Amino acid sequence: MPIALRLRPTYGFRKHLREAYKSGNIARSTANSYMGSVINFYKFYLARKHSFENPPFRYEAVRIGTQGSHEHMRNSFIHVDTTDLRLRLPNDTSHNGLSRKLMPLTMPEWTITEKHYKKLNTGISNRENKEKTVALAKEFQIAVELSRYSGLRNSEIVSLRATAIYKPNSEQLRKKYLINSEGLSLDPRLGVRTKNGTIRTAEIPSDMMNRLHEYVNSPRYIKRRKLYEKNNSEGNEPPLLLNNSGQPYSPKSIDARWGELRNAVKKELPSFNHKFHNLRSTYAIERLKELLNSGLKEGKALDYLQAVMGHKHRATLLGYLKLCEQVMAANEIHESALSIVLDGGK
Repeated sequence: MPIALRLRPTYGFRKHLREAYKSGNIARSTANSYMGSVINFYKFYLARKHSFENPPFRYEAVRIGTQGSHEHMRNSFIHVDTTDLRLRLPNDTSHNGLSRKLMPLTMPEWTITEKHYKKLNTGISNRENKEKTVALAKEFQIAVELSRYSGLRNSEIVSLRATAIYKPNSEQLRKKYLINSEGLSLDPRLGVRTKNGTIRTAEIPSDMMNRLHEYVNSPRYIKRRKLYEKNNSEGNEPPLLLNNSGQPYSPKSIDARWGELRNAVKKELPSFNHKFHNLRSTYAIERLKELLNSGLKEGKALDYLQAVMGHKHRATLLGYLKLCEQVMAANEIHESALSIVLDGGK
């Protein structure tokens, strides 16, 4: 290793990764992954007392804030040993202040996604560079809709209990959404894993609640529930999503199935790189459009969404609002142009 830091290959590679990220050639996560591989390579030799004329990097202590659900865990810090090779790359917030990982699906993207998970019921697995068409289970379809139409997080979906599902009466079915006490209760005391352990009630379309009630009373679910009860003698209420062995779904299994669905969508849309969490973002912006179109003021619409989605901070929703307003304005322009065409250019 040369004496000057800028000449050491480790620091040269860090500079290269920063430039590659800024130019858009690689993603933030990819750059961090590559840098981490280099750091781990040298850590292996440093741990074994390998002698370097000059060290490949320096260690430094970083103070990290912690945010927990309990009062004594808030506004506290821990110190972590790391290296000075950290990239410190900013999130891509070029989309109205939103991180790229929070970008919602466009309606054309959602239409194709819905076709594959709901009508074709198939995805594509890619193992050892061999593509294979696979069936997407009913439970995964439910997971997709809970995120897309109720804004639930991955962890909340897999820990949601079947007891939260009920049969809506005729009056409730006339409503588009079930809200407040009629909605989905997300309570950690009932086993639901919410972010920061908060308690909230998510809204759910009334027809979706009805379909879920039919599902929990179907022979398919009853069989799975009995297997779950046989394997769990503690008496815990069964989750809504169980596999064919009676085991609860995990966030990783949902992500794996989403990867298969994404592979299928990419056959039609090669640029489709959304993660499962983006369904929650899609719910946010489409629901916000509905609320604004109904005449609700921006402030009240944001207050409502913040409550049902469990957002701790307003910043993300404000980004959705900017994006939503742009989409609505674009739709108005499209409708005006269409009207001119249909009127013969008058």
